[in-house]
Amino acid sequence: MSYKKPTQYNKAIDNLTVSDMLSLGNDALIHLSEADMRRLVRTTSLAANKRLNRLMAQAKKSEGQYVPKKSAKYNIATDALNWMVSEEKARNGGKGKVERFGVGDKTTKQELQKELSRIRKFMSMKTSTIKGAKDVRKAREKKATGKTREDIIKSAKNKAEQKQMLKTFEENIGDVYKRFREYIEANHPESLNKKWEKYTHFQGSDEVLAEIRYRVASGAQESEDEIKQLQDIEYNAYEQQQIQEQEEQSDWLYGDDDDEGFTYFT
Repeated sequence: MSYKKPTQYNKAIDNLTVSDMLSLGNDALIHLSEADMRRLVRTTSLAANKRLNRLMAQAKKSEGQYVPKKSAKYNIATDALNWMVSEEKARNGGKGKVERFGVGDKTTKQELQKELSRIRKFMSMKTSTIKGAKDVRKAREKKATGKTREDIIKSAKNKAEQKQMLKTFEENIGDVYKRFREYIEANHPESLNKKWEKYTHFQGSDEVLAEIRYRVASGAQESEDEIKQLQDIEYNAYEQQQIQEQEEQSDWLYGDDDDEGFTYFT
C-alpha cells in the first residue's frame, strides 16, 4: 500500500508527553505529516536541550573531550556530552562539537526522523541527566578505589587535607583504569572501546579490577609479571564460576531428595 500524506492537523499530538513522543514507533511515525513531525522534533528538542545545557554548565572541553569542571556544582560522568562530540564527527565529518537539537534547516520528513532518532538516543542515556551522570561517576569511583569523592570530602579534617586527599584520589583512579586498560589491551582487545574507555564485561573482570585497585591503594608499582598474575586471577575466577554453575545445575536437576528436581508441566 502506498503512503498517503495526511492533510489534517493531528490534534492527538497535543496530548502526548515528551516521553510519549520519544516512544512512538515507526508504525506511528509513518502516518504523521511533515508538519506534525516538525512539532514532534521541536517539542522533544526543547526538552533535550534543557538537559544538554545543564550538562554543559558542569563540564569543559579539554583535548577534544569533555571533562568535569573543577568549579562545577556537580561532578559528573561526561559520557553523554562526549557521545555528542563523536556523533557530530561521524555525521558531519567535523572536528567534533556539541550540536544542539532542533528543526533547524531540515526540509524533509526523513531528515526530521533522523533528528528525532538523535534526540531519542541522547535522552535514553543515563548520563544525559545530572543525577544519572553523578550516579555513573560514583559507581566508577567506587570500582576504582572503593570510595567516592563524597566519601573523601567527608573524611578530611580540613580544606588543606581535603585538597591533598582528592588529588591522591584522582591520581589513583587514573592509575587503576590505566592499568586495567593495559590488561584488557593485552588479553581482551576485542572487549575494549578505546573511544569511550569502556569495556564489555567478561568473566573475571571484576576480580582483575579489584586486584589492580588493591595494588594501587597499597602503592605497588607495575611489574613485568603483573599481567601474568592478573591472568591467573581471571582464570581462577572463571574456574570458580564454572564450578558454581555446575553445582547449581546439579542441585536443580537432582535436588537433595529422590523425588525433587525436575518440575513437570502438563
